[in-house]
Amino acid sequence: VLIGVLIIVVAVSAVMIVSGIIQPISQLNQATEKIAQGDFNARAQADSDDEVAELAVSFNKMAGSMQSLIDKVKEDERKMRKADLRLLQEQIQPHFLYNTLDTIVWLIESNEPDEAVTMVVTLSDFFREILSKGKEFISIKEEEKHISSYLQIQEMRYRDILEYDIQVIYKYQILKLTLQPVVENALYHGIKYKRAKGCIHIHGEKEGDIIRLTVRDDGVGMDEEELEQLRQQIEKPCQETEKGFGLAN
Repeated sequence: VLIGVLIIVVAVSAVMIVSGIIQPISQLNQATEKIAQGDFNARAQADSDDEVAELAVSFNKMAGSMQSLIDKVKEDERKMRKADLRLLQEQIQPHFLYNTLDTIVWLIESNEPDEAVTMVVTLSDFFREILSKGKEFISIKEEEKHISSYLQIQEMRYRDILEYDIQVIYKYQILKLTLQPVVENALYHGIKYKRAKGCIHIHGEKEGDIIRLTVRDDGVGMDEEELEQLRQQIEKPCQETEKGFGLAN
């Protein structure tokens, strides 16, 4: 009987000791798996005073440091994207502005003051929309107004070769200047080199959870080799892009 009692006591004690060791290790293992799956808020429990608890404390410090580093990287990426967007906007505005002012001067010298006034008013509308009170995201309707002003100005410059139509949905928000580089490419690399009347079609529709915006032109197009080169360029970071900067951005 005494031996039986001793065996039971030893067995229970062994189970309690093993459980006290295994359970914290199991919890630490579960927290590690969560971290591996990307949940950096996971923490291990450290309720005891043994070495496993010390390991759990160290693990929690490591997880907290990793979370801080990831948050910093995300913030840096956000700032970089914002800087890239501003760089794109700075690229677009002077280039477009210089050409438009040249056209206004040409209209005045050609004794077409009414057309020059219309172009100045349209240019004012264009920059009012592009500034958007400093907002990065604007409604698709605002983006459509911006593109309309842009194309109205270009239509006056290229009156013999350019037509356009715009049919988009207005309900949703979009990153400002999303359509600008695509429409500009359609004009300068598609319609302009056609040397004949061409049309730019801008269409927007909602497909499930996706808003699909399409810019299509009937200009000269490009061959497969040129298309593949462009695809490779726009896969690079925009700072390394030799051409297609606007598309890459």
